[in-house]
Amino acid sequence: MESIKFNLIKESIMYLIGMCSETILEHSQDLMENIIEKGIIQELESPIGIMREKACWFLIQVKSMSFKNDKLIPGITTKICFMLENDPCLNVKIKSAAAASALLSQPSAIALFRGHIKGLLSIFIKLLEETETEEIVSSLQIVIKEFKDETEEFIVQLNEYLIKNFNKLKVKEVDDDQATENFSMINSLIYTFEDIVHYFVNSEKIYPQIEKHIEIILDYCI
Repeated sequence: MESIKFNLIKESIMYLIGMCSETILEHSQDLMENIIEKGIIQELESPIGIMREKACWFLIQVKSMSFKNDKLIPGITTKICFMLENDPCLNVKIKSAAAASALLSQPSAIALFRGHIKGLLSIFIKLLEETETEEIVSSLQIVIKEFKDETEEFIVQLNEYLIKNFNKLKVKEVDDDQATENFSMINSLIYTFEDIVHYFVNSEKIYPQIEKHIEIILDYCI
């Protein structure tokens, strides 16, 4: 019981600091880096799923900061990649995918992720199969933008999953509460597809394979 209570307190503190992160960063980046180094990083390996998820959420909140201590980035990146590949909790995988895309604001993280991009994209595709989550699509959008050359061989397959989810969502019958969430998800899918078309419109190999999907999107929008 004490352990549960302690973890609830830690989760609440992480949430509070995360919500105030912009203000904290304005006054002391050293303090925020110390919080991440001494508290957040270890929670990425917590045996409790909600704590791992909250630690990922925290990193998303501070994505605009530039780390003075660049040595923290490899450790964070390694732990995020491990969660993406191995975490048994789907919610943690979704949040770690968002954290991975948030880390791409750090130049040193880009170099580290570049070596794992094929494996990471495979995981993103699997997550698209398992869940209809806007967070995955938004994260994927950032990854595609940053690694256009490295994602080329996956783009056609990736696009197929995006269109598959799009077709499923546009005919899905939902209540009013779910309708707004579905609309937001559909918009994210459209924006990601738009990016793919923009990045690969001059590719003789890829564009002919994704051109057929443009009509599907246009029919919905018009």
